[in-house]
Amino acid sequence: KESMKRPETNDEGCGFVMATSYEDTDTLHRVYPDFEATLQSLRTFSGGKNNHVKVGYKVDATKLQSTLPKNVFAAGEAVNKHSDNSRKFHRICWNFPCTAIGNGKDGQNEAMEENKELVRQFMISALPFLDEECGEIHMAHKTKPPYNHWGLETVAMEGVQQYFRKGNVKEWNTGTRKFEFRGKVVFDKCALPPYTPRKALDRKSFPCHDACVYVFGWNGIEKQSNSIEKR
Repeated sequence: KESMKRPETNDEGCGFVMATSYEDTDTLHRVYPDFEATLQSLRTFSGGKNNHVKVGYKVDATKLQSTLPKNVFAAGEAVNKHSDNSRKFHRICWNFPCTAIGNGKDGQNEAMEENKELVRQFMISALPFLDEECGEIHMAHKTKPPYNHWGLETVAMEGVQQYFRKGNVKEWNTGTRKFEFRGKVVFDKCALPPYTPRKALDRKSFPCHDACVYVFGWNGIEKQSNSIEKR
């Protein structure tokens, strides 16, 4: 599951969140028993005003340009009147990315190279939607084997380098401004009630006490917390 967040506020002090799923609604209702409750929570966000939260289905995180709902940009403009920035998000988050393998077998060693490429392509896909002044990409993942063998921060930055080698942003790595791996923080599920991590295409949950959030962004942005661990 992925989310894209715009913290800009309108007159009522509400931002904009775009929540997405790779699956369609029928699959989500069949696999995840609390899906309707999750939808209801999103509908009631900020008093139930639909322009503050949008939900996208069958969204491919590696192909955001072609799979995001067509009305997402109009929704962003409804919250932020500055149309030149309407396609940019301050935070793009993906919790526990992995290829969609059923029966609770996602993320295993045999799919490691496929998952590494998934992370690279996600970064390439997400960067055009990220605010170029203060945007950050957050990826949460487990750090125990086999997930620690992915080298998530390394493969993510390989995707970043591929993106910028194409000349997409001229200010990349000018000496004063650079997009980089900024560190990681402990993933605290208690800070996101009633969030429960789920396996791909499986209603089973999994322990995430070892998980961290990997943070990527522009250098020069003041860190939100002193707990970020730099490598």
